[in-house]
Amino acid sequence: MQFLNPWLLIGLVAVGIPIAVHLFNFRRYRKIYFSNVRFLKEIKQQTRKQSNLLHRLVLLFRILAFVFLALAFAQPYFATKNNKVSKNANIVSVFVDNSFSMEAEGSRGTLFDEAKVKAAEIANAYAQDDKYQLLTNDFEGKHQRLVSRDEFLTMLGELNISPAVRSLKEISTRQHDLNNLNERGNFTVHYISDFQKSTIFKALPDSGFQSGYIIPLEAASINNLYVDSCWFGSPVLRLNEQVTLFVKITNVSDIRLEKIPVRLLIDDIQRSAASIDIDAGSSQEISFTFSNQKSGSHKGVIEINDYPVTYDDIYYFTFGISPEIPVLCINESAPNSYINSVFSVDSIVKLTNTIVRQIDISALASYKLIILNSLNSYSTGLQQEILKFAENGGSILIIPSGETPVEEHNRLLSRLGTDQFNGLNSSPVKLASVNTGHYLYKDVFEQGTLKEENIEMPLINSYFTVNSGSRGTGETLLELATGQPLLTYSTMGKGKVYLFTSPLDDKAGNFVRNAFFVPTMLNIAFNSETIKPLMYLTDLQSPITITGNLIKGDNIIKLSENNGGYEFIPEFRQINGQSNIFINGQIPQAGFYKVFSDNKEIDLLAFNYNRKESNLITATVEDQELLNEKTGYSVIENSEKPLDKVINEHIGEGKLWKWFIFAALLSLLIETILLAYFRRKSATV
Repeated sequence: MQFLNPWLLIGLVAVGIPIAVHLFNFRRYRKIYFSNVRFLKEIKQQTRKQSNLLHRLVLLFRILAFVFLALAFAQPYFATKNNKVSKNANIVSVFVDNSFSMEAEGSRGTLFDEAKVKAAEIANAYAQDDKYQLLTNDFEGKHQRLVSRDEFLTMLGELNISPAVRSLKEISTRQHDLNNLNERGNFTVHYISDFQKSTIFKALPDSGFQSGYIIPLEAASINNLYVDSCWFGSPVLRLNEQVTLFVKITNVSDIRLEKIPVRLLIDDIQRSAASIDIDAGSSQEISFTFSNQKSGSHKGVIEINDYPVTYDDIYYFTFGISPEIPVLCINESAPNSYINSVFSVDSIVKLTNTIVRQIDISALASYKLIILNSLNSYSTGLQQEILKFAENGGSILIIPSGETPVEEHNRLLSRLGTDQFNGLNSSPVKLASVNTGHYLYKDVFEQGTLKEENIEMPLINSYFTVNSGSRGTGETLLELATGQPLLTYSTMGKGKVYLFTSPLDDKAGNFVRNAFFVPTMLNIAFNSETIKPLMYLTDLQSPITITGNLIKGDNIIKLSENNGGYEFIPEFRQINGQSNIFINGQIPQAGFYKVFSDNKEIDLLAFNYNRKESNLITATVEDQELLNEKTGYSVIENSEKPLDKVINEHIGEGKLWKWFIFAALLSLLIETILLAYFRRKSATV
């Protein structure tokens, strides 16, 4: 047994007061005269024996009363693992889960409302002069300090639902940081949450504080329906052409949902709607088809109706349609007539021809695709610019010249990380197979038509064989009957590299006059567009590449909410000639945000809340027991009893002062009974 206030044991000296009273009997005696005292003497002897015993008992219980009172004020206790009593004021840290999942309905309103009520009850369980910390998923600076109970309750009333989510490990680390700055008193932590397995329970703390409580809240149901994601069937969206948008809807409830309406809005106008049925615990994909008559950036919104968790019922996305695709063809001398003809078929492709000696290096970044057509050599400067162009997301198409030495080709190919040539083979061979799984040819041929009897395969008279010992990361798109590639695809940084192994002229074969040539060249151009993400998450940590004009001079980039209600300046970095911004948690809510440079709109971005909170599955009893084993925290189950009383019961388990108060009162009661009995006995005599 230990004492919280051992110096108050000095109160034991008060035991001398009843002892002194009993040692010195100050009661005055009065003389009474009797004619015969023979009988009185016998009665007096008998009464004196009883009186001595009674006085000693009264003395004993008075001494015990003083002893028990002194011990009670010294506050004795047995120190336990979870309840260590401190001399100083308690430090009470309360985490209130304010994530989106707390919008679910509980037995007394939403779980978030229940959490705030329980947090207030926790504050009432401790003393007025204790210090408090209110912690939420937002990790706000104002919550990383100790406040009074009144200020704690005021801050509690100001809490709102937030898109942020934290794990128990992150929360515990935050609390340890505050504890290290305030090494005084007993630091007690409380966690009020629904304890989702996918978020807060995903990472557990390595160790806990000496005193802690887990307070799980249970939703009335774990039903939730949400828009998971969306994507286009084709990476390239063209003006006035129909596109197909695929949408994934997920049902995490335990019931089948029927006739759920789904709406698609493009630029604030409803373009399509559907009704779907989704089985319990499954997902379903639906598709919408539409076309756009305007180029530029467009806003898209997918909506469903679900209750009570509604944050994931709307999905924002953006997409762009370019009025044209700029293509630069760098020739050794005269332009390639076949390339000119194929790109003249589609007005969206804007082809520019130049000769290698007249390249405008500063203008390369303005093109989507650069074609290196039959060059005799690749200067170091050209190689460097081509590498930079590819790393920044541009597409490169290399068409070799049969008159260029292999070593000259390989100088460039090795730097691009693609296949390298071995030598020129002049034995005619036909094309044997097409990689229809690649996006370049995925929708070119109808099923069953790509057979030798249905389509005439091109004949290649001369081609460069690929050195098997220096194969890069290229993927074969067109393969010859000899097993050698005719066209390969590889990546370089953010860009794409296409490599023909045969010149594109009549001397090298009839590929330029075959049905394969037109879709191959057009799809290379169409897929050279930089495909930016349809949307970003509000908690994104990686950079966002801005597709508009780069910043010049002292101009700064600003992000403004679509309705203009919120605006901020993001962190900006220029990386490899590209403008990159970091939002660093500055997006307060999902929606559309315009990107401005020099007060001119240059891009449009869509942000959605992270769907991690959409799965409402919570931690099981076994999971909570595991947390108890790791940290020693007590789990307080939901009950009708107010939380402050429950916590006081837990806190009082190791304290004894209440029992000593009770013992002191009992001693005084027994003393009173003895004195009353003594007076009655005296009156009878």
